[in-house]
Amino acid sequence: MKPVKLLQHQREFVESTAEECLLSGAYGGGKAQPLNSKILTPFGWKTMGEISVGDYIISGRDGKWAKVLQIHPQGIIDIYKVSFSDGTHTECSNEHLWEVCSKAVNKLFVVQTEDLRKYPKFQDGPRWFIPGRDLDCGFWSANIPDKYIISVEYIGKKEAQCITVEKELYVTDDYIVTHNSLALCTKVAFLLTRYAKNRGFLGRKTLQSLKSSTLKTLLDGDGEIPPALPDFLIKRHNRQDRLITLTNGSELFYGNVDPEFLKSMNLGFAAIDEVSELTEEEYNAVNGRLRLPHVPTRQIFGATNPASPQHWLYNRFVLNPRVENGKPMTFFRTSKTTDNIFLPKSYINNLEKTLFGFYHKRYVLGEWVGADDIVFDNFDPRVHIIKSFPIPRHWKLYRSIDFGYRSPFVCVWFAIAHENLEEYNIKKNDVVLYRELYYTQRTTAVNAERVVHFSKYPDGIPEKYQYTFADWDCGDRADLESKGIKTVKANKDISVGIQKVRARLGNNDPTRGALIEPTFFIFEDSLCEIDPKIKVDIETGKQTNNPAKAAEEFMTYGWKKYNDPTKLKDIPEDIHNHAMDAIRYFFCTFEGGKMWREIPFTTI
Repeated sequence: MKPVKLLQHQREFVESTAEECLLSGAYGGGKAQPLNSKILTPFGWKTMGEISVGDYIISGRDGKWAKVLQIHPQGIIDIYKVSFSDGTHTECSNEHLWEVCSKAVNKLFVVQTEDLRKYPKFQDGPRWFIPGRDLDCGFWSANIPDKYIISVEYIGKKEAQCITVEKELYVTDDYIVTHNSLALCTKVAFLLTRYAKNRGFLGRKTLQSLKSSTLKTLLDGDGEIPPALPDFLIKRHNRQDRLITLTNGSELFYGNVDPEFLKSMNLGFAAIDEVSELTEEEYNAVNGRLRLPHVPTRQIFGATNPASPQHWLYNRFVLNPRVENGKPMTFFRTSKTTDNIFLPKSYINNLEKTLFGFYHKRYVLGEWVGADDIVFDNFDPRVHIIKSFPIPRHWKLYRSIDFGYRSPFVCVWFAIAHENLEEYNIKKNDVVLYRELYYTQRTTAVNAERVVHFSKYPDGIPEKYQYTFADWDCGDRADLESKGIKTVKANKDISVGIQKVRARLGNNDPTRGALIEPTFFIFEDSLCEIDPKIKVDIETGKQTNNPAKAAEEFMTYGWKKYNDPTKLKDIPEDIHNHAMDAIRYFFCTFEGGKMWREIPFTTI
């Protein structure tokens, strides 16, 4: 893991003293790849190339400020990666000087990287360790424990430079730019450590979502991101009472946002992740607990992705921000994906290709926009698109098919969860779309062969299906049956099917009514064959933004528009609806549509 640097808008969020703070951001608004050599300064991490004579850095000798006296360019030289026992690493030259202790002799040595490479270990473990030091980086002070040197490996040639500082040693490492949930957790750590005996609350709508995301970011880190609240600051962690006590006497309670749980508390701050999941009444109930008397700053703050402009957060922080005696009492920052200059172009290009319509405006541009013309406006790619996992063989499986030639031929595979899978956040009876075929300009006979080809478990054993639903109004089902694919007549009722799918998608936006847990999910890698022709207009040869899989159709499937408002009907546009039809066939027929009683139960 590596130390952390926040983007400008995230630092402003952490440092704001406004009574209410909201950090809103598009996808990737604060994520990035690791960057090379970093030097710790009193104001954060800088690249070695950004260091100038006269700058101040954090000394590795005593953890205090030290002035840079000279810069020594080295050109392109051999570089080595030095890895430590806590998972961190740094990069340096073969001649870099280290002040280390030997495990065998309790004294300091100054050695080169070459010495670390030649004599790395004793028989019972690492030979060298860097003794712990007190560091003062201008944000909070902490005691850094001993770090054993685990390995030294050559990684190639890079352009490098050396610096001379007045206290000889300095702190260096890589960093990665962080996401808004980590900015939230960083503010939590900041307030807990800045004010002794502070008391805070970290929450989210549900305890399960808090434990699986925000709490991990706070205590365990996220991938290469280190924990926002390191172990050495924690005196004890009472998991039964959901209470973390710090060495300076500060306390942090965590849990779901439950007014009953909070009603007797006196808090110095409250932090809510994905605060858009709350109702305004729940938010106000938390805000009413900010009454700890001995801290100078009492705050409620949250992080979220953009939502509808009708959301109460938008009204509270954007349309009608609170001002008292000319002083703003609220703080609001939002960002778009491209604000993060560290993001690789491939990541941004992928978002541009896969998010459409209002999803693009919300999750790429960071805009608070509605989805009034989208049929499934309760579809949320953050919620419904999940990482894949092996489908258990005792789960019941289904297929659903919509025919097409110039329009895509679509086959979607569904699995019904037979039990809870907590590690994947799947509950019994949830529906998972785990595979899909979405292909144009190919005969049904060929597509039938492809369906058979893909209808297998990873080890090649054929899957068995309860039913395969299809549109019997098309004559193409004979081609399916010739390949051994028996079908059941699908219920094609559009209105009923849409309502069934909407019910399965649930609702995570309180502006649309009661919050409902989703019970339908799509594997992010569900597409089993890529059709390169879909993104090209057949007649002009130009690139298009046509959807190429079910998740993309969910984001573009819209209501039919009428010029005469007196003739409005809930009829969807007959375009970009091929996977939508196949999904609708499944839910409408499987879950009690008007033709359900006509279907015999057989294993196909």
